[in-house]
Amino acid sequence: MEKSRLLEVYRQLDQRDIRLFGKFVRSPFFNQQEALVRLWDHLQEQTRRENGRLEKKVVFGRLFPGKAYNDQAMRLLMSDLYQLIGQYIGCRQLLSDPLKLSLMQALGWQERQNSVQFERSLLQAEKTAEATTGDSADLHWDACRIGLEKYMVTARLSPTGGYNFSGLVAHLDTAFLATRLRIACLAFTHKTVYGLESQFYFPDELLRYLRQSELLQSPLVGVYYHCYLSLRHSDEAEHFQAFKTLLIAQGKSFPANELRDLYLFAINYCIRKVNENRLDFFFQVMDLYKEGLQTESLMENGQLSRFTYHNIVAAALQTGEYAWAEQFIQEYKSLLAKEYRESSYSFNLARLAYRRKQYDIALPLLQKANYRDLLLNLAAKTLLLKIYYELSEHDLLHAHLTAMKTFIRRKRVIGYHHDNYLKIVRFTVKLLTLNRYDRAACTALRQEIEQDATLTEREWLLEQL
Repeated sequence: MEKSRLLEVYRQLDQRDIRLFGKFVRSPFFNQQEALVRLWDHLQEQTRRENGRLEKKVVFGRLFPGKAYNDQAMRLLMSDLYQLIGQYIGCRQLLSDPLKLSLMQALGWQERQNSVQFERSLLQAEKTAEATTGDSADLHWDACRIGLEKYMVTARLSPTGGYNFSGLVAHLDTAFLATRLRIACLAFTHKTVYGLESQFYFPDELLRYLRQSELLQSPLVGVYYHCYLSLRHSDEAEHFQAFKTLLIAQGKSFPANELRDLYLFAINYCIRKVNENRLDFFFQVMDLYKEGLQTESLMENGQLSRFTYHNIVAAALQTGEYAWAEQFIQEYKSLLAKEYRESSYSFNLARLAYRRKQYDIALPLLQKANYRDLLLNLAAKTLLLKIYYELSEHDLLHAHLTAMKTFIRRKRVIGYHHDNYLKIVRFTVKLLTLNRYDRAACTALRQEIEQDATLTEREWLLEQL
């Protein structure tokens, strides 16, 4: 059972879900199999035990004492409980959305030909939609469905009467175009990140239609419109500035999952610009990081990704905001996943100390910390390399470079990272052995470093040269 879908979803439930599903599985409306209740209780009992394991034959014996083991029956029982957990998740999701619940009630009464209750539920759905704060394509899709059902009521009561379709069409256009633009942004980003060929673009005919319509006045459509154009035409800065302005001004009105994606679109745009040596975009990305932290848009399930944590510190150090970086490192440590918390915390404290030339603080953090994450380990070794070099600790540096080279080859660091870190080692060795009075040799090394566009420590190497 350990590798079954049932155990997989069970382990994803929090304590509230476990408590509520205990009631759900005992409800005769949702479940009429007593064996499923016993299986659920047994799951909880075993998983609470330390080193508790679940074997199908043992569990079957507990559920059906005295019966011979039937593998097909056991699999069917596990499948039924798995399906029931899915139904519980769906019900909770529906009950958490008053608008969709009212709309579903209206459609249910309509199917039962109860026109009075249908109209009451539809009116409740309309009031809920009007009272809902924020803006999303889902909200406009629901409003469109409500408008369509209202038309059906109006047409039935007064077939020759007029109906104002403009509101219905406005919701439909907003929902469709915002969704279409969002998918275009996701597809374009996917293509960029994974280097895939893709012909998926937002049609130029729709772009022309948008420019001539009032739909761009909608923050929802506007933010995705400028986001898409900033991704497609990255050299035209006005699109990114419009996107960033709308995102910061209107972001709080968007759903949390969409808002997080929008911030990632904007942040990744800035990082690409930085990689093109547009260092002024460090200031742009800091604006986004600060706003994203304030609105909690960079969080996922209450946690901050360690990659985001590292990137925020890197941007703050590049912009010289050392005091802000120190406060951030301390305040957001607790939001990191436990397995990466201490290593990420100590590494970023070391980075900060290095920037402040506090080598006596940085060295112990780098030498004693256990960096299990391979790339973080390599980043820590690179920072240690720089400190040894700047302190002129040449004996320590030579030993460190040899060990680092062996580590890279032994760990089979993949692709770009393998080449990048080996080049950092190689160029550092060249710096150590360079005759500083040989102008031609210095010029040749400078040109070699400058021409390597993928070298992450290019700026530091040129500074030492």
